Amino acid sequence: MAKIQQWVKANLTIVICGSLALVSIVLLLLGMFLPTAQADLAADKSVYDGLQGIPGKAANERVIEELRRKQAEVNRSVQAFLAAAAKTTPRTLLHPDVFPEPKERFDATEFKDECDRKRLALLALLNAKDEPGQAEIDDFREQILRAKQRQMLQEGETPAASTNLLPMPGGVRSPAAPGGRFGFSAGFGPAAAGGFPGAAAQIPDGMSPEEWVKEDPHAGASVKRAREIYCYAKDESLDPRSLITDRYPSPEIMWEAQCSLWIQEDILQALARLNTEVANQLPEQDRWVGNLPVKRLVYFITGSPLKASSGGDVGTSGRSMGISHSQAKSVLDPVPPSSSLFTNRQAGENLDVIPLTIGLVIDSNYLLRVLDEISKIGFYTTLSVSYEAIPYDPTLRGYIYGPAPVIGVRLEVEHCILRDALTIGDKKYVDLMPETIKTGTWVSPTVGGPAGGSIGGDRGFGPGFSPRGYGPDGPRRGRFGPGDN
Repeated sequence: MAKIQQWVKANLTIVICGSLALVSIVLLLLGMFLPTAQADLAADKSVYDGLQGIPGKAANERVIEELRRKQAEVNRSVQAFLAAAAKTTPRTLLHPDVFPEPKERFDATEFKDECDRKRLALLALLNAKDEPGQAEIDDFREQILRAKQRQMLQEGETPAASTNLLPMPGGVRSPAAPGGRFGFSAGFGPAAAGGFPGAAAQIPDGMSPEEWVKEDPHAGASVKRAREIYCYAKDESLDPRSLITDRYPSPEIMWEAQCSLWIQEDILQALARLNTEVANQLPEQDRWVGNLPVKRLVYFITGSPLKASSGGDVGTSGRSMGISHSQAKSVLDPVPPSSSLFTNRQAGENLDVIPLTIGLVIDSNYLLRVLDEISKIGFYTTLSVSYEAIPYDPTLRGYIYGPAPVIGVRLEVEHCILRDALTIGDKKYVDLMPETIKTGTWVSPTVGGPAGGSIGGDRGFGPGFSPRGYGPDGPRRGRFGPGDN
C-alpha cells in the first residue's frame, strides 16, 4: 500500500490527467445517449423559479376568500329574487277558512258568493260593459220618438191618432214618426234581421253618421254605451274555471277557481293600467273605448297545471273548453290552452306551469305594449301571438272600436308559480294547496260534464264582431275612419 502511495505521489500529474480524461469520456457518452437531458433540466429550473416567485400561503387565502365572497353574493341575489318573486303580485284568499281543507265553520256557499263578487270586480277593474242589449236599444228608440214628438209640438203640429202611440207628458199621444217628414223612419218599423228594430244595416245615401245615430236606435244606443266605458267585456268573457254554479263545490274546484281569479287579476290589472295610462293623457271627453288601446276582452281561458310525464314530455289534464285550433275560423274563436308547450318547462314539486289563452280586440299600434305589460307582471311568458284585421263597419251598431286600425288577437301565455316562494298572507302557496292538487292526482272535470257540475257549461263563446269607427265628435277622416272614401 505504501508503494502505491509513493507511486501516486511520484506520478501525481499523470493520475490527475488520466482521471480528467476518464470523466470526459463518461460525460461524452452520457451526452450521446441523453441529448435532451440539458433541455429537461432547463425546463425544470424554469418551473422551479416560477414556484419560488409565489408568496406561498397568502395567495391561497386570497383566492379562497374571493370565491367565498362571490358565493355569498350569488346567495344574496337568489334570496332577493325569491323575495321579489313572492311580492310580485300580492295575493289574497277569497275566504280564509277554505284551504287546504275547509274548516268546520266554513259554509261553501260563501265561497261561491265571493267568486261572483270578484268576477264583477274584474269587470269594474277594466271599466267594462258589453254592447247594448235589446232593452237598451228599445229605450233609445223611445228617446228618439219623444224627441220627434217634442219637435212636432214645438212647430205647432198635432200628431195624428194611431194605435202605435207613446204617452207624452200631459196626456198627449203621438204615433211613430213616418218616413218622409223627418227623412229616415228612425227604425220604428218591424225588427230587422238579427232581432233588432230598425232598417237594414246600411246608412242611406246622403246621411251623415251623426244623422244616422239620431235616427237608428241600435246605432244610437251603441254610441252611447261606447262613450261610457274603457273596454268591452261581459261575465262570459271571463274564465269559466272561476264560475262556480254548485252550491257546495269541492275543495279542488274552489282551489282552481281561486287560482284562476289570481291569474285573471294579474292580466286584467296590466291591461287596465295601460288603458288608464293612455286615458290620463287625453281630454276628459275623449276618454272612451274608441280612443284606448285595449278595446275588448273576448275570452279568457285558464288551463290545468301542466304535468311532466314519464317520457319527459309535458302533458296536461283538465277540462275541455272552447273549440280545437283546427275548428277555429278566427283568432277570436275561443280555443283551449295547448296541452304541450315548446318551452318544455317541467312542472314538479317546486313549480306549477299553467297555460292560458286570451282573446282581445286592441288598437294595432299597441300590440307590443300589450305584450310588454303582460311580461312585466312576473312569470308570465307569451308563447304565441295570432292576429287578424277587424274590418270597419259604418253602421255603428254593437261594438264600436274607434278610428284607429283594430286587430283581433289571440295570446297563448305560460304562467309559472314557484310553490315555495309565493306567499299568501302569512302562509306559503304550497301549504294552502289541497293534497290532491299538490300531488297531481286531481283530474279536473270537463265543463258541463257529469263529473263537473261545479263549473258552468257552454258559455256561448263566439267572435261576435261588430262595427267601429265612430269618434267622440262624429266621424274622423284618415285610415279606417268613417270619413274615408
